[in-house]
Amino acid sequence: MRYFIFISTVLFTLFFSSLNAQEISYGFKAGLNFSTFQAESEKDADGGSPEVYSYNPGFLVGIILENKFTDIFGVKAEVLYSQKGTKYKFAGASYQPLITTTGEIIQTTGDKDLSLNITNAYLDIPVSLYGRVLSWLEIHGGVSIGALVSSSGSGELRYTNAFSDRDEPIESYIVSLDHKYFADKGGVGEVGEEPILRTINGKFIEIPKSLSAYYDYPQDEDVDLFNRLDFGVHAGLSLYLNQGLFLGLRANIGLSDLTNNEVDKSIISKEESNFIYRDDKDTNLSIQTFIGFSF
Repeated sequence: MRYFIFISTVLFTLFFSSLNAQEISYGFKAGLNFSTFQAESEKDADGGSPEVYSYNPGFLVGIILENKFTDIFGVKAEVLYSQKGTKYKFAGASYQPLITTTGEIIQTTGDKDLSLNITNAYLDIPVSLYGRVLSWLEIHGGVSIGALVSSSGSGELRYTNAFSDRDEPIESYIVSLDHKYFADKGGVGEVGEEPILRTINGKFIEIPKSLSAYYDYPQDEDVDLFNRLDFGVHAGLSLYLNQGLFLGLRANIGLSDLTNNEVDKSIISKEESNFIYRDDKDTNLSIQTFIGFSF
């Protein structure tokens, strides 16, 4: 990270110090992000990896500020609204706390088949050095700082082959997932209208039809899974169809941990009623395609 800070300082200083010395040109760009998380998958008891991360599409739009040092070299800064995220799937043994109508929490274990599309929207500021190696071909690379402005997830959870802590079988059920990572609070049974009713250990259980992001956490606990700042590096190229119109491709690699390790819990196991938290590093990875115009 120290190298990132050094390179960022150099590029930002280079850009802003040249504002008065060079003529600034402007432009805009829009396109698609194909993003995923680079994350270490948990291992199950057999050493398998029940977690899978794959690419999730999103859009980007923003403006470009450019300073030319020569007709060939220069520096650019962009301000982008950029959707990133991932498609996450889990299929394997897990756990699920359930709440009775009297407020008692019953710990259960079973098999989860979970699919979740996560969309994280950033206000990204990439700064790049570029070079026109040909009249129609530009290559660039640099650093970026992103502020997470919204975060959500949607999907479905299927819970089967489940048993209570007294080894009483639990009928399978399916619930939708509606995660608002900034707004949701902790609390079992906090969301969902017209809950599904089950009888477990001689008590009525309410199973919501929809689960919030922090369904498993204590009631009203203030929880944030994703960190608000993201740092990364990028490199790409642009093909100019004429003097101003261009098509481009860019790879963005995150350097900072996306998730708060004090919230990033294991999905496979618990220690009795306590979560096991993961200290692994999850980072953004995205491939960006775009079209733009510079004036």
